[in-house]
Amino acid sequence: MASYTTFGKINKKKEEVKLVGNVFEVSTRDEKIEHLKKSMSTGQLVVVDIYGNWCQPCKMITPKYYELSLKYPMVVFLKENVDLEISPGVLNVPCFQFFGGGKLIENVVGADMAKFEGVIQKYLSMKPSTDSIAPQPTQNPMGNPPIPQSNKPIQPLPPVENRKPFGVRR
Repeated sequence: MASYTTFGKINKKKEEVKLVGNVFEVSTRDEKIEHLKKSMSTGQLVVVDIYGNWCQPCKMITPKYYELSLKYPMVVFLKENVDLEISPGVLNVPCFQFFGGGKLIENVVGADMAKFEGVIQKYLSMKPSTDSIAPQPTQNPMGNPPIPQSNKPIQPLPPVENRKPFGVRR
């Protein structure tokens, strides 16, 4: 059982909150990889909460994160401190990374727990295909739409004509 300290705006005194849930705290990259490998064999969805001890929104959503771990026992819930730099490239916290089949399938940045739970429900409602456990992402981790794939060979560019360069006077 984990304990968590919060500071409320209404209640200025320090209060201890006991959190109960199926949440694993990872402190090394190897621990995270181990959980991802286990989920690959079982086909489970893995959610990683990347937080900061100094982040107030992270502290506010932690109890809800633990509640959701009890509500969705078929999902593996992990917590990772951003200051440990286990996941490079995380610029904003809280950040939730969703993994399926050992691959990153979606990112949710911010303390919007309704959106977070919606993503869980979306991936749990999808039936895994026979060729892959992980559903295809709707966006890449940076939030841009995926690059369309094509089976057409790349055509060479036409040769450049001898024209004078733009902005050069002769």
